[in-house]
Amino acid sequence: MPTRVLPANMMEMMLTPRRQNRSGVDILNQKKFHMPTAYTILFLLLILVAAATWIIPAGSYDYVDGVPVAGTYHTVEQNPQGVGDVLKAAFSGFYDAVDVCIFILMVGGFLGVVMKTGAVDAGVGNVIRLLGGREKWLIPILMLLFGLGGTTYGMWEETMAFYPLLIPVFLAAGYDAVVGISVILLGAGAGVIANDFHDRKDLTPNLCALFVEPPWRGRGTAGRLLDFIRRDLGAMGIPRLYLVTDHTAFYERYGWTFLTMVTGDDHLPERMYTAPTLPPASSARVPPDTISP
Repeated sequence: MPTRVLPANMMEMMLTPRRQNRSGVDILNQKKFHMPTAYTILFLLLILVAAATWIIPAGSYDYVDGVPVAGTYHTVEQNPQGVGDVLKAAFSGFYDAVDVCIFILMVGGFLGVVMKTGAVDAGVGNVIRLLGGREKWLIPILMLLFGLGGTTYGMWEETMAFYPLLIPVFLAAGYDAVVGISVILLGAGAGVIANDFHDRKDLTPNLCALFVEPPWRGRGTAGRLLDFIRRDLGAMGIPRLYLVTDHTAFYERYGWTFLTMVTGDDHLPERMYTAPTLPPASSARVPPDTISP
């Protein structure tokens, strides 16, 4: 069978990648979309919100004891934000939360050094080797430590430094990432404190910092945590528990009753709820009795 020899120019066309699509656009030089940086997105959101102040009518509710009254919404004088307000927004936000911002910068620098030196990998290996099959004790020990931090001085933002440090430890121990996150989140997030920074020092102890991440909401997680804490305090002989919140129709469904308005350390009004503790072996919610505010 005779061999067919292709012309040299045809061979060159076959080996050379196409530079144009059917519309005549140069494919090799065509720019691809790149996700903008976080700073760009935040600045665009600032511009969008500032522009909305010129378009959306301003309004407010009437308040009674710090609680908005339904049906009292009314328009107020427009307060449009200009170019100067947009440029100053980042600096004003940094100034209002300077303690948290500086802490995040310090944590970022710390994690950068730790990751670069390989200290995390070495530390994980040493921890797993020292535990030697007793990795399950990490859960109660670390939750106790985070609980002490959350109860004594309200540890919360400070926990972000521990996620990249402890999650690899739990993964190396055979657990999944949810366990590592839960140990930090629940350990520091849900606790009991003598006073949750309000003026009613006589109403104690206070349940504080209960928070459920959005993906886990709607599953009864908050209710189970609330009942667990009430049973835990019931086992300690504490008869009643209090909490302060901005919610108006949430805790009622879990057996809590609105008691009175209190004033926080920031001089803002807050709603206080109360509930009796539960017997240690009971899962049924006990109806709260009446307390004079």
